[in-house]
Amino acid sequence: MNGAGSLARRVGVAAVVLLALPACTSDAPAEPEPPPAEDPTDEPTEPEPDPEAEALEETIDEITGQVAALRDLEVLEEVTTEIVEPDELAEIVTERDRDAEAVERLAASTRVLAALRHVPVDADLEGIIDDLQSASVIGLYDPTEDVAYVSSAELPLSPGAATTAAHEILHALQDQHFDLSRLDDIPLEDGDAALAFLSVVEGDAVILEEEWAATHQDEEERREAEQEQLDGAAEQLAVLDDVPAYIVESFVFPYVAGERFVASLIEEGGYELVDDALADPPTTTLEILDPQAYLDGVEVAEVEAGLPPADGEEVFASSFGAFDLLALFGAAEDPEAQAGSATWPAWRGGALRAWEVDETLVVGAAWRFADEESATTACDAVAAWYRDVANLEAEAEAEAGDDARVLQAERDAIAIGCEGPDVRFALAEEAALAEAVSAVD
Repeated sequence: MNGAGSLARRVGVAAVVLLALPACTSDAPAEPEPPPAEDPTDEPTEPEPDPEAEALEETIDEITGQVAALRDLEVLEEVTTEIVEPDELAEIVTERDRDAEAVERLAASTRVLAALRHVPVDADLEGIIDDLQSASVIGLYDPTEDVAYVSSAELPLSPGAATTAAHEILHALQDQHFDLSRLDDIPLEDGDAALAFLSVVEGDAVILEEEWAATHQDEEERREAEQEQLDGAAEQLAVLDDVPAYIVESFVFPYVAGERFVASLIEEGGYELVDDALADPPTTTLEILDPQAYLDGVEVAEVEAGLPPADGEEVFASSFGAFDLLALFGAAEDPEAQAGSATWPAWRGGALRAWEVDETLVVGAAWRFADEESATTACDAVAAWYRDVANLEAEAEAEAGDDARVLQAERDAIAIGCEGPDVRFALAEEAALAEAVSAVD
């Protein structure tokens, strides 16, 4: 599904507000004063040089050239880089304008994530994401404004801020060559594809910043940059303690899994393969987790999430990828549920839908696997996951047909149907409704 992953994209929105305040000294407008006569002998004065600004510009130009050379991407136009205070960057990261449709989707995302036990029922998803980004984002590239922002409380740039600048400058070069705004063209219903594309973008930048530091910083500067990261870790950890694991995993995935993916491509065929992946990105997180699947051109099936309820109104639709499979089973404490995590390499398609029925939410989800053995393992893992998160005993399970199981908890019920390579399940307040949605058409 990765609805939260889509919401957590590092896309900045720069807003400039010009506010004109007329000055009034009386109820009647004052007579305008004539402009002062020009003295023909006056010559325009040159602005005072700003050594600090000139040094910063020189530093940014130098880093830009170094990044371009290391990554073998030509600078097609000047990269605009702004150094901002940490508080200012936090404002840029969290500032957004949401239309009515976006607000509705955010509310639906929260309800779906709560049904999957990823967030509390009363979670403020937007606030959670804002807190996470404010505490952890130290740089940002905005493809809508073509601006790279770097957080720094002082000048000249510290070694850590310089490394961040290298990372964000690469994003600018990626944008010049591969158009990163395509990320926003991916339908909201395909969060797995968005997360996969973002993983290529961020994985490339993570490897580049490490290569840049190893090439252009001495050992003392690298130690100082590492210490800067450690110094900021305390604040980040304090925030992370209050952030649901799924949100953190969605935020971290593009950097960690993306770095492994890009490293595999470089090992296989150098940066040419990375350029190919940026030009024609993978469309599933399966390919990010298994680069060979990407190189082999894995085929993914279209999967129906379930039978729509007769009186239901669809309020949410999304892919349900390999990342979501790992996130679902990885959050469980039951070993049987955790065993489901091992099935991700066999994932071959997934979908999730949610419907409003009599002011209650019904969620239907499905995966297809490459083989029936993996599907059987995942099917059993779904039941174990639900027993775990709903605090049910094993004997609470009741048979509901040849290929379906139903478990009833205080908050809702789950119906699980498994047939061949397909696993499907539905969550609803009423067990009969969940069973109807999870049934085979």
